[in-house]
Amino acid sequence: MSLTEPKGRMTIDTMVDVIRRVEGMSLAAKEKMFDELAATQPEALSCALALPQLGVSMPVLDRVLHLVLVIAEAVSKTAGRPLPRITLDMIKQAAEKTAAWVKLLEGETDAEADRLTGIMVNSHPESNLFAYVAGYLHDKGLTRSTPEHERAVFAVAVVLETFLQAASLTAGDSR
Repeated sequence: MSLTEPKGRMTIDTMVDVIRRVEGMSLAAKEKMFDELAATQPEALSCALALPQLGVSMPVLDRVLHLVLVIAEAVSKTAGRPLPRITLDMIKQAAEKTAAWVKLLEGETDAEADRLTGIMVNSHPESNLFAYVAGYLHDKGLTRSTPEHERAVFAVAVVLETFLQAASLTAGDSR
């Protein structure tokens, strides 16, 4: 398998393009994208926007919002057409799945948690996107076990899973 061959639908080339585009966006362009998300996927965006009420600081929220933009853009670009609206039921399903992942990692040593996360990345239906999200969270120090970081990581995981659920509905497959 080459680096540009996707496991799922998303290639490394797509990810690089999306990451560069989001990182290169002006504040005005990011605001426009958030306005579009608020109009088309308000429930998914609310997963991130509720974080300050749960004790998540603005610098951490900024990192979460960066990932929301990357996830939304990568999934939308790969789908090639508008995604169906993410529902509260989809968010609940994603939250339950994410809670199961968290339970799997609870109490593990850092080395074992890293090993298990690697298995999750490799087995994820969109491993290129999952790998970017996991790497970004790690690089930004958001994988430390603090309540603030745990809430941020949980929200990102739920957003990722809900966008992938929506994409699977667009593609006509079932996850």
